[in-house]
Amino acid sequence: MKKLLLVLTIVLSLFVIFNCANPVVNDPSSNDTIQSQDSTITGDSTGLTSYYQINGGSWQQGTSVTVSVGNTLKFGPNPTTGTWSWWHSTMQATTREITITVASNSGGIWYATHTSESNKWLEINVTVSGSGTTTTASGTTTTAAGSTTTTASGSYADCIAILKSYGISNLRLRNWTKSGWCDTSHNNTLKSRWGSLALLSVHFSDSWADPGKQTIPSGWPTDYAGLKSKVTSYMQSTCSASVKQIGNETNDGMLWPVGKASTNPSQYAGLVAAGKSGGGSLVHVSNGWDTGLHSWNFGILSSNGVSVSRGMSIYDTSKVSAAVATKNKLGSYTVCEVGCARGSQASYISSVKAIGTTYYWEPQGQGYQGYTMDQCDPNTKKFTATITSGKPNGVDITWLPEMESAGYKFSY
Repeated sequence: MKKLLLVLTIVLSLFVIFNCANPVVNDPSSNDTIQSQDSTITGDSTGLTSYYQINGGSWQQGTSVTVSVGNTLKFGPNPTTGTWSWWHSTMQATTREITITVASNSGGIWYATHTSESNKWLEINVTVSGSGTTTTASGTTTTAAGSTTTTASGSYADCIAILKSYGISNLRLRNWTKSGWCDTSHNNTLKSRWGSLALLSVHFSDSWADPGKQTIPSGWPTDYAGLKSKVTSYMQSTCSASVKQIGNETNDGMLWPVGKASTNPSQYAGLVAAGKSGGGSLVHVSNGWDTGLHSWNFGILSSNGVSVSRGMSIYDTSKVSAAVATKNKLGSYTVCEVGCARGSQASYISSVKAIGTTYYWEPQGQGYQGYTMDQCDPNTKKFTATITSGKPNGVDITWLPEMESAGYKFSY
C-alpha cells in the first residue's frame, strides 16, 4: 500500500509540473471559457480574452495586432457563452466572431462588448500597414476619397461634389463620445472635405442617443453636479460648428436617469443649460408632428429659464401638416432630420422645408447598415428626385467615409 501511494504521489506531482510549464490555450471557437491572461487589456475586461486570426492562420491571443491592407482578420473573443457586440468606425456587429478584409481605415480601436455582462468590454488596437491605391480583380481602382474614377460600369464621382451640385449647402454630423466612430477626428475630416459644418448633433453617449435610450457615457460622472461640469467641457471640446445641438432626440431628456425629463425636469433643464455654457444652442426633439410632446419638453426648459432654439425630426410623409402646426404654435424650427421611402418625393421635401432649414438623414445610404430611407439607388448609384429636385437645405452624411472604404460608389 505504501508503494502504491508513493507511485500515485509521483504521478500527480509530474502532472502538476507539466501543466504549469505548458498552460493550455484553447481554440476560441471551442466551447471552453478561456480566462484573460493579457495585462494590456483596458477598460473593465475581467474574465474576457481577445483572440485573432490572420489569413486563416492559428489563433493568437492579444489586444494589439498589425496587419496589411487586403489581409483577412478574424476576431474571436472569449468567453464563448453569452452575447457579444462589436463597434468600430467601419462597422458594427452582434456576433461573437467577426471577419473583415483589412482596408486602410480598419486601424484603431475595435471594441468588443460582452453584452451579457454590464459594462465589460475588450479594446483591440489594430495597426494597418500598406494602405494606398489598390486594384481589384475586376480592374476597378480604389483611390483616395474625393477623386473621380472610371470603371467598366461607368463614371463615378465624389459624393460630396454630387450633393453640392444639387444646391445642397449645409452639412450636419453627429458626435459620439467614444473614440473611433463619429468622434471629433472623424467629424473634422468630413467638415474639411465639405468646407464647413452647419450643425453638429452632440449625442452625449458612447453611441446612439434617441427617444428610447440616453445612456451616460462610460467613465463620465453619474451625479448631477459632475454631469453639468462634464457636459460643458465636453461640448467645448467637440468639432466646431455654426450650431451645436445639445443632445439628440431628447424627448424625455438626456443622460438618464439624472436628466430624465419625466422624473427630473429641473435637472434636464440644468444639463441643457450646461450645454449652452459649452457653446450649444439647439435642442432636438423627434416626432415633429407631436405638438403635445414638443410643448411639454420645451415648456420644461422655458419654465426653468433655459432659452434654446428648437429642432425636430420627421420621418412620416403623412404628418407634415401636423409638424407645421407644431411650428405655428411654438415658433421657428430647424428640421434636424428628415427621411422617407426611397423614390421621387420631392414635394414632401418641399413641404418640410416650409417648416425651417431641413437636413436629410444619410441620403447616400444605398441600404447601408440596413437603413431603408436613403435616396441613392444601389444599382445606378444615382440620387433620386427626392434629393435632385426636392433639394433639402442640408444633409447628414456621417456614414460616408465608412461607406467609401467599403467600396460604395456614387454617380451623377
